[in-house]
Amino acid sequence: MFNVSSFLEKFKKIKDPKEDLLSIVAVLNESLSVVILPENVSYRGCIVSVKASGALKSALYLNKEKIMRNFLTKIPHLKIEDIR
Repeated sequence: MFNVSSFLEKFKKIKDPKEDLLSIVAVLNESLSVVILPENVSYRGCIVSVKASGALKSALYLNKEKIMRNFLTKIPHLKIEDIR
């Protein structure tokens, strides 16, 4: 006989996408020493998109390598390939 509780166990492992987004925002804020709101950041596929001013986008581009290393060390379960 099939046990329903064992079937439902696999759904407990699914993470909330909001938690991942907050982790991404925390890494960005720490790496750039600025405050970026979660409403201005989206994560789709393997790309993080940031809606920000030109100055902040320039800072993102200049510190891209550092930010990508921080993503790998602090959020290893997310696959992030690019920041735009």
